[in-house]
Amino acid sequence: MWDSAIAFQKLQSFMTAFWDWLDNRAIIRRVAFFLVMWMLFETLQWTLNFATTSPRSGGEVAAIIAAVWAPLTALQAAVFALYSSFRGKQQEQVNTYNATSYADAKHNV
Repeated sequence: MWDSAIAFQKLQSFMTAFWDWLDNRAIIRRVAFFLVMWMLFETLQWTLNFATTSPRSGGEVAAIIAAVWAPLTALQAAVFALYSSFRGKQQEQVNTYNATSYADAKHNV
């Protein structure tokens, strides 16, 4: 039993370090951002193909395209907002670091 507790602690420590590594580099946010961009590109290609080859009337084609794009647009907005908010926080940290470094450098001169 004692060995399993130690193994669990090591696994938990490794997983915590791994998730911190992912978070610090914003890997998940970047993957989500590029995945949504790829989905938008693929959906645009499908939309162009569907609009030009569909035997349906114009109103039906427009309704189908709107039904496909509505959830994708909502997903895009959510992922872009998440990515933008992270970039804003990251830039604030850089600005704070630069201001502190400048103040330290000026004080040391």
